[in-house]
Amino acid sequence: MAGAHMFAVGATPTLIIHEVEGDLSLTGWERPELMARGPKSSDINFLPDAGGGGGTIELLSQRHCTIQTPLQTTLQIDGSVEGNAAINLLLGPVAMQGVDGHLQVNSCGPLNIQSVDGNLSVRAVAGSCHIHSVDGNARIAQVAGDLLLHKVDGNLAISEVVGNIEAQTDGNADISLALAQGQRVTVAADGNIVCKIQPDAGVKVRLEAEGTIRVKNLGELRRTEDDCLEFQLGDGGALLDLRADGDILLVGADLRGVGPTGDFGADAGEEMGRRAAELGQQIAQQVEAQVAALTREMEEKLARMGDNEEVANKLHERIAGTMRRAEEKLAEAMRKIEVRNGERAPEFDRRRKGYGWQAPSPPAPPVPPAPPRRSNPVSDEERMIILRMVEQGKISVEQAEKLLAALQG
Repeated sequence: MAGAHMFAVGATPTLIIHEVEGDLSLTGWERPELMARGPKSSDINFLPDAGGGGGTIELLSQRHCTIQTPLQTTLQIDGSVEGNAAINLLLGPVAMQGVDGHLQVNSCGPLNIQSVDGNLSVRAVAGSCHIHSVDGNARIAQVAGDLLLHKVDGNLAISEVVGNIEAQTDGNADISLALAQGQRVTVAADGNIVCKIQPDAGVKVRLEAEGTIRVKNLGELRRTEDDCLEFQLGDGGALLDLRADGDILLVGADLRGVGPTGDFGADAGEEMGRRAAELGQQIAQQVEAQVAALTREMEEKLARMGDNEEVANKLHERIAGTMRRAEEKLAEAMRKIEVRNGERAPEFDRRRKGYGWQAPSPPAPPVPPAPPRRSNPVSDEERMIILRMVEQGKISVEQAEKLLAALQG
């Protein structure tokens, strides 16, 4: 395998991949550099940006390709990836022409995919998601915008989509949505459809099936063997239109915890603002839990170092300061979440906890005041701690992204 090629591309580069004759693995990182393994040096063309904002890199690879690129990279794949592809933690827009194998996308900006010959898994899209065709199965979750999926040859699973949905599948469809005012959902399947919505949804429902239609846990029991069933729940502010060649089952279910991730600046409605605030609270709690685990790990290391109150205080101060900054940034981000009616999303309740520990010798002195907010980048130590938590499966890549952003300030 060819060695690594490193380029200083700035924070917001454009990456154009013409072709990969193998697998592609692409991950965002905080460094203003792009590192590529696989392409030959003659197959990489770098055009620096004279303004220093972000350069453009064009490349192709005649073998497997691994790339690490700045988080805010704009990605264009205008040729084909002949193997499997994985795109992780890329906050800029992503446009892909074709993948001959399976495709997995986790945490990205607006997403546009022309074709996938294998299975498709998409999670956490900060914007709209437009997919033309998938030859295998498709699973789409956490889309903070509209979802348009023209054709899936296999089975389809959709959950946690903020915007409108239009999708068609030749197989079965499994849908789980907390419907919001003004949301429009249209799904057609050659097989069966199972759809879960919140019991108190305000929605106009139209179900059309060649098989049996059943509705459970949504007021009066409804069941029909006719071709079509129409009714309204609540104020009917949303629209749900399902069509199947097989059976349709619509169920009212407890969908607490269902909530989008990403940019909620788009038109999202009061319900979306509430859900966004809940998500912020969940992330904050998860971060708190991870920092608590980190302090326990630090305590064990400190015990092995011996009694050293000065070291204990420095570590204590650093962890406490890091969590304060994370809390402040999460709260600030949630205050900026806009909803459809122009109102602000409610703030989540920041429940402060103690993040310090007692030194193994006599109790450490009181924690000094939090240091002023810094403007320097996240340290290598903090970055490695977060990456290690991702590697160990303690937090997801999108949670790591939010924590890094919070620490970065």
